Amino acid sequence: MEKSFLREVLNWMKEQDSIEVAVFFNEVPVKAKLKVLDIDYERKQIIWSFNEKLRIPLLDNRVIYFKYRNDIFIATVIIHDDKEMVTSFPTLALEPKLNRRYVRVTTSPENPAFLIIDGKKYPIEDISEAGIGIILPSDIGLKEGEEKEMELELKGTVFDIKGKIVYIKDQGNNLIRVGIKLLDIPNRVRNQIVKYVFERQRDIAKKITMF
Repeated sequence: MEKSFLREVLNWMKEQDSIEVAVFFNEVPVKAKLKVLDIDYERKQIIWSFNEKLRIPLLDNRVIYFKYRNDIFIATVIIHDDKEMVTSFPTLALEPKLNRRYVRVTTSPENPAFLIIDGKKYPIEDISEAGIGIILPSDIGLKEGEEKEMELELKGTVFDIKGKIVYIKDQGNNLIRVGIKLLDIPNRVRNQIVKYVFERQRDIAKKITMF
């Protein structure tokens, strides 16, 4: 990011009464409004007010997201207490999570979901009505751009689905992370995915509020 653009963003941040930020907790955005209290140009740090809503999500993910114009920015949380929070200077987000059209949630051991590929069952990492993220063995033989017939298991019920391999990322230890876009999903299957996502959102919200 060019210095002139960074300066523009920082000046805008100082002028705002509050800025809506988000921290992703189990892939669900937890939002709060914070005020920039001071900017330390020498240390390249920003001092914000703190909102208690972010305390539990920050245990899981120490990155905040916010929007300026049409861009998504991230800043890493260095430290916080009950009143203030210190972050790094913002940078442009490589993955614009705040612009997702569909709510994505992580799965859980208590409420797992599975993808069945060529007869073998694998636990899903995260899911939305638009796609699936999953960790798979690197020798599974999938290729980016490939369309494949698979099966989705939710709460013991198996559905036939079709997916497109959007990306494959090496995870080390002979594992890959695969992003799968769901194609031509029947409404009855989509409705079950939406129901699963809603229930997981509710579970995640309970986890945040119980502390």
